[in-house]
Amino acid sequence: MSEKVATPVYLRIALDIANRIYNDELKVGDKIFGRSTLASEYHVSPETIRKAIKILEDVEIVKSTKGSGV
Repeated sequence: MSEKVATPVYLRIALDIANRIYNDELKVGDKIFGRSTLASEYHVSPETIRKAIKILEDVEIVKSTKGSGV
C-alpha cells in the first residue's frame, strides 16, 4: 500500500499562480502583489510566499525586482 504524501503549501501556491497566468487571469507584464498581500490572500506566512515565488522564478514564469515586486 502506498502512502499519499501531501503537497507542500508553497508548491500548491506556486501552481495556483502559474495556473492563473496560464488561464490569463494574470497577463504578461502584470505586477503580482507583494509578499505580505499574497500571504494574506493565501492565509500563509510571507516566507511561504517567498518559497512559492522562488520556484516560479527558477522556472522563469515570473521575475522579481527588488523593491518593485513580482
